[in-house]
Amino acid sequence: MPVQNTTIEKQIQVLNQGFNSTPFHFTLAGISRNITRLPPATNPSMDARMAFWFKYRQGNYRSLNLYYISGFYGGQCTFPSMQAALESSADFFLDGCTMGADTTPGSSGLFGAGTTTIHEVGHWMGLLHTFHGGCSSEYGDFVADTPFESDAPSKLDQTFEECPVGRDSCPDLPGLDPIHNYMDYTSEVCRSEFTPGQIDRMKSIWALVRNVRTSSGVKS
Repeated sequence: MPVQNTTIEKQIQVLNQGFNSTPFHFTLAGISRNITRLPPATNPSMDARMAFWFKYRQGNYRSLNLYYISGFYGGQCTFPSMQAALESSADFFLDGCTMGADTTPGSSGLFGAGTTTIHEVGHWMGLLHTFHGGCSSEYGDFVADTPFESDAPSKLDQTFEECPVGRDSCPDLPGLDPIHNYMDYTSEVCRSEFTPGQIDRMKSIWALVRNVRTSSGVKS
């Protein structure tokens, strides 16, 4: 079942609500639909996805391309890189975020609130998972105000349906697990925030790599 225009518009609203505490705002430039036969699998192969991205990517390196694919599980997104910023490079054409069609607002199942897109766009802006590096990493996710976390809650003692309030997977380090952070793997009812440090990181990487201007979507 194709994702309806009204659902896409609602998804962009949810995305902007998630980024409301940041300087970034996203405007829907257009919607295109394509029927591409991909090999049957939980997720299409990388070769199949690469061919799709090469064919359909639009805009420049400041343009966020969102792909919603039926049968795709969860989401995946590219990180900013100086190589991909070269619009003649192969990496440029792979830039964007791919999500399952069932992650859009109103879909049934675990991911029907639309926050998967917020999480993936966080990666597109340069953020790592809050549990990156676990308890033993010196730098973790390279953001000072996100407490260390040993692993994704969904991989430890929680599921995507739960909100593990009070969880502390790195008890010897300061702070409880950041279960309300968009870059964690908690349920959609849990995730509601980016930290000031994450916002600073997004702003720095955006200016350094994507080089956006005020007229291209960043609030002045």
